[in-house]
Amino acid sequence: MCVHGTSMEALRNIVRSGGLDRMQRHAIQMGIGLPEDSNVRSGIRAECEILIYVDVARAMAQHGLPFYLSSNRVICCPGPIPLDCFLRVIRRRDGSFVDISCL
Repeated sequence: MCVHGTSMEALRNIVRSGGLDRMQRHAIQMGIGLPEDSNVRSGIRAECEILIYVDVARAMAQHGLPFYLSSNRVICCPGPIPLDCFLRVIRRRDGSFVDISCL
């Protein structure tokens, strides 16, 4: 599992820009699971509203993006990760799907 946590406001910007970007950071950081999973210590903030599930295989095969697992078990990618590599986007509070085509 590769999950990027964000806010609804940030999701709108992500969609407008065409995907996830590292911005001023070294890499896009993602968790190997959800914040409530006991094996997840970093990579996704506990207060995130939106969960973006990333299709790592597609991002690597179709876009040539490298992914790395850091020593603290955070998945990192220099990006950008295009929207077509989003498996699903859901609201964390209730698990409902977010239709990004409407943002």
